[in-house]
Amino acid sequence: MDYSPPHVLSCISVWTNEAWGELATAIRVRRDQLRLTQRDLANTAQVHINTVKEIESGRVFARYPPTLTAIAIALGWTPESPRAVLDGKHAQLALPPADARPQTITVEEAIEADLTLTDDDRRQLQGQLRTLRRLRALERRISQDGPQDQ
Repeated sequence: MDYSPPHVLSCISVWTNEAWGELATAIRVRRDQLRLTQRDLANTAQVHINTVKEIESGRVFARYPPTLTAIAIALGWTPESPRAVLDGKHAQLALPPADARPQTITVEEAIEADLTLTDDDRRQLQGQLRTLRRLRALERRISQDGPQDQ
């Protein structure tokens, strides 16, 4: 018979230490590709810098931190990418190639679409647009500078 208090059992992560280490490496590599500091990533994701440091150190979390979604988006990944990496898969980029043509819509369609957004939706989209602009600027800077020898 198990006499462990229930709260002890709930503190066990469903992912292994190695999985958290793989996620830490994937985040660090992607951040380096984008030439972001930990502080840059924290600011873009709107999380505390200590959160980024803890995740990149491979800290094992008992539960999936919701901040990982914000970090994934800031890295240009799909929101599901951190879970995929923890499950042994690869992160997926959310952004189309830089040379992809943006979809064009009429002014009327834009106005109509804008009227159907709630204030929260509008704020969230504005934040995502800022992140997208930062990532595209970084991509342009990286492509202009060329590959860097480490």
